[in-house]
Amino acid sequence: MSREQEFRNLIKGQKSEANDQLWQRIEEQQGERTVELGSVLAKRRLTKWQLALAVCVPFVVIVAIILSVWYFGFNSHKIRYCVDGEYYSTVTDVSVEQYGKDNNIDILYFDWYKSAYEYESKQLRLIDTEEVICLNEVLLDKNGNYIYYYVNETNTVIDFIESDKIICTESVMINNVKVMVHYSFSNARAYFIYKDIHYYLDIELASQPEYVLELVENLLKPAKK
Repeated sequence: MSREQEFRNLIKGQKSEANDQLWQRIEEQQGERTVELGSVLAKRRLTKWQLALAVCVPFVVIVAIILSVWYFGFNSHKIRYCVDGEYYSTVTDVSVEQYGKDNNIDILYFDWYKSAYEYESKQLRLIDTEEVICLNEVLLDKNGNYIYYYVNETNTVIDFIESDKIICTESVMINNVKVMVHYSFSNARAYFIYKDIHYYLDIELASQPEYVLELVENLLKPAKK
């Protein structure tokens, strides 16, 4: 082979090697662009997730607050059971009538209590908080009946009253209010709920057992209106 031919083959070989290197560099650049493009897309997807979270998180927080308010509001009306040792009884000058007026509560009371032969007003209070949980009046009427009258809200259950109410198994309707009663020879009991307030009567009888119904009817005069 002539020296001229050898020189041409060398040039071709160099061109081929250069071409191969060029293509290799092009492929590497394309790969780098693919990686960069993938990173950009990943960032865009992350941005969309962040946007979704930015929208959802405040909504979730608002819902949580609403549920919390509803939950605690609802649970504030849950029944609480008060037992001996958690409350005490104290004599007060504030009658059931006056307590209702002072606290803007529509409470039933005996309109003749000021003329009772004997009268005493008491309050049951929680030892820890001094909260009034029950109003109590003791009255002696002109017929010699001792009347123990208790008033408390429906979400508070007091042990000794609840145990006494269990025996009131007979129901009667007075002024469209269901009243549960119990009669015995020397004692009569009655309880009812009116406008979300519990009323309970325990009477040491000098009159006929049905006298308790007259007392309840006297209390429920406002229910006729």
